[in-house]
This record gives sequence, structure tokens and C-alpha cells, in this order.
Amino acid sequence: MRSTFESVLVRLATFKHRRGIRYDLADFLAACACSDNPERRLPPVIHVAGTNGKGSTVAYLATGFRAMGLRVGTYTSPHMQSYCERISDNDGPISESVFSELAERVMAGFSLGMGDRITEFEVLTLMAFLYFAVGSKGRQTFEKITSFNEVERKQDFDIIIIETGLGGRLDATNVVTPIATVITPIGLDHQDILGDTLEKIAAEKAGIIKPNVPVFTAIQDPAAQDVLSATAAKNNAFLQVISPWDTLPKSFVMQGDYQRQNAALAYAVIAGFGGVSPQKNILSRQSRESKVKFKGLCPLDPVSPTVRKSALAPAMVWGRFTVLHIAGRRVIIDGAHNVHGLRGLQDSLRAHGVESPTVWMGVLKNRPLSDMLTSWEGWASALWYTDFAPGTSHAFADVQALGFLVTCKDVAMPETKVAFEAILSEIPEGGDWVITGSLYFLAGVYGALFLP
Repeated sequence: MRSTFESVLVRLATFKHRRGIRYDLADFLAACACSDNPERRLPPVIHVAGTNGKGSTVAYLATGFRAMGLRVGTYTSPHMQSYCERISDNDGPISESVFSELAERVMAGFSLGMGDRITEFEVLTLMAFLYFAVGSKGRQTFEKITSFNEVERKQDFDIIIIETGLGGRLDATNVVTPIATVITPIGLDHQDILGDTLEKIAAEKAGIIKPNVPVFTAIQDPAAQDVLSATAAKNNAFLQVISPWDTLPKSFVMQGDYQRQNAALAYAVIAGFGGVSPQKNILSRQSRESKVKFKGLCPLDPVSPTVRKSALAPAMVWGRFTVLHIAGRRVIIDGAHNVHGLRGLQDSLRAHGVESPTVWMGVLKNRPLSDMLTSWEGWASALWYTDFAPGTSHAFADVQALGFLVTCKDVAMPETKVAFEAILSEIPEGGDWVITGSLYFLAGVYGALFLP
């Protein structure tokens, strides 16, 4: 017999299979109205978009704000093992029971025919909005809510960090009005939806920029930066371009070289709240002017340890240059799911002295397989490939058709745990093993490593 949580996931899957991916806001705005527009009742929001680094940047932001004594909510995607991971309350995911309550409340509120027009991601996004708007202290009333006007406001979150799912301009999360927007490095990805040039993709990411709301961006390709700068100027939005740190402190859990940029970006946002002086405290000033009042954000002592770089050190997202030492081998796991991300991973590998690694990959069909695999030629000692989602991911036959010079072997996804042991046995002691590709592929690897 299915649990309530399992039944909810089955129902959620119908939204995924019926609607798939959609980049449009019209129906989602109508769905929000069915729940009395919780997106208008959120605590202060920081909105994060970009091609790569969103998850890590959110983790750094959340860790830094928690170190300041704030209660932080996050909404991220995708998840590694449980849908509950997508909605986080302070330092952990919500429970299965709360997830189920949220899902049932949202789905029950759809007007006639609305459920046929909504995607799974939109359902999840609305669930997050409802949770953060009501506040965890009020969650026992979810099943009884008919209008938000009937609910005593019990917001107990100080700040919410929301990651876009796809693009930005027409992403479901873009119905929020944030107090700051953050744009991580932009590269070519999802060209079938966002456009076939960097400028077009940057324009979609820039769609989260709102009038008079500060924007923090990573160092971008000049073509992308021009788009972001023009959009910020058009919206009278203060824009600050953040350079990566020269080095990443050894105390940081996430040690990928690309984290120098993600950590610097997050720290700049946090410093924007704490500031170095009231005159330079952009976000705190904006908070006062807009009458947004919440604990601890204006201003902070500029020498307070809560705003030092070390406060971000514990931040961790599994599969972002996660380094394990297993049976005398170094295993590096990284979700480099596009060419831009793979380039960053390979730079990090070189910085960590990785030579002739064994590589295990799984790549979605909407990614350029040739570009991703040929980058390993002349470096990788062997390539293992998994068609982890037949019909959605590239098949091993696609790999063979490339005429890859490195020895390639096929791995069946249902045998992930067996394959892991088999590949490990072929790597010499002291050797390096890189596991990378789609985050959905890494979810299977995570299960093989850590689940019974």
C-alpha cells in the first residue's frame, strides 16, 4: 500500500509527463491566483539565475545568512534523491508529510481544467511559495486554507533564496519581486528553448532583473555582459560585477576552482546587506527605503565574523566537485552537464593535479555530445558511458558513432552499484576517477554510493 507521500509523487508525475517542460507564465499566473497569490506574500526574496553555479551560489548565500542568525528558506532544482530537497527550511529539506500537505493543498485549489495546463515544476514552485508565505509555524492550517486572508500571518523566515528552473524571463519563479537579483556565469545551454546565441540566452537570464532592484553578476563573456548591463540600465537597477576570489580558502568544503566565482558572488550579496559602511550598504538602504523590515539586515558591524569569508566555508552541494577517497582511488564527482560547466570542471581537475583520469559520464540528448566527449581526448585514460534515461539521454551508440579515440565502455544504469565496483577495480591504486554529466545521472550514482 502506498504512503501518502508516494501517492502524491505518482500524481505529480502526471503533470510532468502530460506537460513536460514549458517556458511560459500565463497559466502559472492563473494557478497562483487559485491559491490567492502566495508569491505576493513572501518574506524578502533573493532571486538567482544563470547557466552554471546557481546551486552552489544558493548554498553559499544560505550558509552565510544562517551564520548571521537569520532563518533562511531555499527553493532549488533538481533534487538528488527526494523531492523534499527542493524546499529547504533553514538547514534541511522539509519533511515528506509537509511536502504531501503542500502538494495536496495546491492541487486541490486548481480551478476546473487548470490541472491539465500546469507542469510539475510549476506545481512545485507554487508549493514553495505557499510554504514560505504561510511560514512553517502555520503549516498545520494548509488543508483548511480557502483564502490567505483567513490565515494569521506567521512568517518566520527572514529571507528566501529562489533559484530559477530554466532561463529566467518566463520561468515560473519570475513572478516574485525580489530585493536583489543574482546572475551566475552564463553559457550555452538549452538552446532549443532559450536561443542559439549567448546574447539570446543572456537576454532570457536578464529577464529576472526588476526595476530599482540591485543586480549582482559574475564575470561574464562580453556578449552576455553587454546584455545584462543594458537590461539593468533600462530598469534603473544598480549592477555590480563581481570578480572571482584569487584563491579559495582551504577550509571550504566545496573545492572546485570554479567556486572562487560562486563564493565571491554570494559573499558580495551578503556584504551588500552587512556593508562596509552605511553609505555603501546598497541593500540595507533599499530595505529601509522600501520599508522592508527584517531581523539583522541593516546594518551589520563591518568587522563581525558573521560576514567574513569563513562563514561560507561549510556550504556544500553534493556533486559539485565532491571528492571521495575509496579503496586508494580519488573519486571526483561533478555535475558538469553542459560544455560551459565541463570546461570549469576540467580547469578544476588540472588545478588539483588530476592526470589521465578514468571518466564515467551520462549526457542528456539536448546536450552536444561530441563537444562534451572530445574534450577528454588526449587526457582521459578510459571512458565509461551510461544511457541513464533511454529516450532522454544519449545512447552508447551515439558515443560509438563519434569514433572516440579513448577506449569506451557501455554501462547499464540499472546496474549502477555493480558498475561502480567494476569500474573501481579497473582503476590502479592511486589513480583518479571522474564521474560527471547530467545531475539526473549523478542521482543514480548517489544512490549506488549511499543508499542501501
